[in-house]
Amino acid sequence: IPLNLHEDADYCARARPCRTSTLLNLALCCLREEPVEAFRALELCEEALDIEPENPKAMYRKAKALIELDELKEAEWELVRACKLVPKDVAMRKDLEQLRTRQRDGVAKDKATFRGLFEKSPGFASDNRPTDAPNSRMSERDM
Repeated sequence: IPLNLHEDADYCARARPCRTSTLLNLALCCLREEPVEAFRALELCEEALDIEPENPKAMYRKAKALIELDELKEAEWELVRACKLVPKDVAMRKDLEQLRTRQRDGVAKDKATFRGLFEKSPGFASDNRPTDAPNSRMSERDM
């Protein structure tokens, strides 16, 4: 027996919270699975956010999936959004601080790795080259 349009819309409205909860529970399962299925969790969270764009749990789980995928800047953005909606959630705030620490440590590591890479060191190709030689100057055409 086909439902009329009014009943179908009512059913969809009642089913929406159940669908969101189910998607977020599936996302959590993906994040706890070994190996972690972060991309699938991300897809599920995005689907939940399509249904409820201001759902802080969906934002939080999306951030966790993004962290697993090493998309740290986007994960930080999602965690900040979630923390604004639920400012007293300790777990969200703790994860945000851990993420920011990880980002700072990564920047410091990169600086240490690439320190001196572009500095002039002994034996560099231009050492002992005369600076006032006629061929060392560039003409305006060369610039």
